[in-house]
Amino acid sequence: MSDTSYHPDWPDLPPEGHPLRLLGARLADLLDEDNWNNCEALLMQAWEELTQAKAELAALHTELELLTHKLITCSVAASHPDANLAHTKAYAKQWNSPQAEDVRILRADRDALRAECERLRVDATVKAGRLLYIADNINDNVAVRFGLEAREDEIIAVMKDAGWPIDARKAQP
Repeated sequence: MSDTSYHPDWPDLPPEGHPLRLLGARLADLLDEDNWNNCEALLMQAWEELTQAKAELAALHTELELLTHKLITCSVAASHPDANLAHTKAYAKQWNSPQAEDVRILRADRDALRAECERLRVDATVKAGRLLYIADNINDNVAVRFGLEAREDEIIAVMKDAGWPIDARKAQP
């Protein structure tokens, strides 16, 4: 093969021992000058395309690594036991993405809803306990009319607090 100074637009020659270089040497021995010039251009074009393909492959590997880290960041934001971890270090800097921020928001909403459900469960348990206590006291004090009326008022008040529909006539003393 001729040197690259004759063809300034071509990339560097393949390294010694590369198959394209070996093919070029063999073709140079077999072909006359005109045919060799045609083949040399094709070999140099093949080398250039191979070099570009390697550069594109390296760029794709870099992008794949970044996207993998971004996917891991979304996973950490969604399910890691430490909800704040996704807001720190590389997770919040070079691996951050709009999708990761959306996942963080969804997790915060989910955690708030879980806390609200737990609060409502505790409130319902407490109110049910109060109702059972009042019902027990009513059963124990059936003979005493004044005590019974006071307990009925308490039951109506607790039921109203719990959001149960109460007939207005029954709620009147």
